[in-house]
Amino acid sequence: MHTDLAGAARASALAGLVAHHPLLADGVPTAGGGAVLTIVDPSTGLALTEVATADGRDVDSAVRAARRTHDRAWGRIPGVQRGQALLRLAREVRDHADALAVLESLGTGIPLRQTRERDLPEILAHLVHHAGWADKLAHAGYGPGPDGNGPRPLGVVAVLVPPSSSLVLAVRIVAAALAAGNAAVLVPASASPLAALALAELARVAELPPGLLTVLPGGPDVRTALVDHPGTSSVTVTGDRAAAAAVQRQLAGRATRLVLELRGPATTVVLADGDPNRAAAGLAHSLTAHHQLAGAGSRVLVDRAVAQALTEALREQVAGLRVGDALAPGTDVGPLATADQRDDALRALEGAQGEVWTGPHPVPEQGFFLAPALHTDPPAPLRGSVDPGGPVLSVHVVDGEDGAVALAQLQPGTLGVWTADAVRPAALARRLRRDVVQDGCPVPALGHGGGPVPLGGYLDVQR
Repeated sequence: MHTDLAGAARASALAGLVAHHPLLADGVPTAGGGAVLTIVDPSTGLALTEVATADGRDVDSAVRAARRTHDRAWGRIPGVQRGQALLRLAREVRDHADALAVLESLGTGIPLRQTRERDLPEILAHLVHHAGWADKLAHAGYGPGPDGNGPRPLGVVAVLVPPSSSLVLAVRIVAAALAAGNAAVLVPASASPLAALALAELARVAELPPGLLTVLPGGPDVRTALVDHPGTSSVTVTGDRAAAAAVQRQLAGRATRLVLELRGPATTVVLADGDPNRAAAGLAHSLTAHHQLAGAGSRVLVDRAVAQALTEALREQVAGLRVGDALAPGTDVGPLATADQRDDALRALEGAQGEVWTGPHPVPEQGFFLAPALHTDPPAPLRGSVDPGGPVLSVHVVDGEDGAVALAQLQPGTLGVWTADAVRPAALARRLRRDVVQDGCPVPALGHGGGPVPLGGYLDVQR
């Protein structure tokens, strides 16, 4: 039954896909100068469609068009008009939410139930939230006042997101940039650009000015050309340390503003007074997002006092997860976005020290699937080391809070804390200089508000 429904959803989506997706530059379809990119369905391993990619000339045209739109129109109009335009885009996203959710699942492997119930509502929330701020920024000191004095829009914002990531990450940055009066050029996730291209088309339908939001699929050369372009006013990079360091080197000595959002799998700490059953349920839920989201905790640090109880509860929870087609309504864990990601995770597991327990999940033969697994008793991680990736939890036993702090310092990222003491998560976060999630729920006072609220952060200092 689930297979039939997934097939029907895939057939419907494929019927709406053209054989080749051109670039939309300055509101006009163009062939693009880069190599044609074949988009593969991670649930089947079969080709879905082809997408035109950009080259240096396309980047130059996009930045010039964005600059014209900003200088002549978008950067000059009142904030209330920008807010109205973003609300028009939000209405288009709402009206096409089902189609966008399917495209997102086809590209990322995130189960359709999650893209429909979590990702699309969050995208809408970001658009509406920032639309509401567009006419209030000046009053808050973030825009020109009635006398014309005060901060002004930067101009053209380059948005770079990880190679495989949810559209939510891109929309959160793009919506804020547009609300503040900037134009945006987005290099989408290279493995899954279809939803981003659909968003750009919806922006055109919503009558946002041509050139205001341009999506440029492509690889590292496109990212490099966009960062190097003299017309780019600001660059926002969401990704790992390597991606951030590369952009920092490119912009060294230039006035281009740089915003870095270093993301990665979260570290989850289960203290001795934490409920192992609740913690296991939350951690099992994070496996359904595995590598796709920054908040998906892959490294678990558990106090020795509750380690056995947590491991047993985790095995019970993980055994109940259903692995399958991302479009099937009953799927809990979909495929990884690419074959390379799946193969890297498999190699890491095959060479892992300690015990690797894999749940009794029938894994489809086609597609880029990996059964959820627990890696217990691994060796102590080295600074900056990463865990296998995919739907895998690495469980490290520690002695008390000090032991958890010692290991948590080795991996950057957000922090989850399971404890019965409402004060301990904040104290632990301060010791580690991290954002914190308490009992699986964001703590807005610490800057990690979830939904449309901007993420907080700390200066990342290499020790």
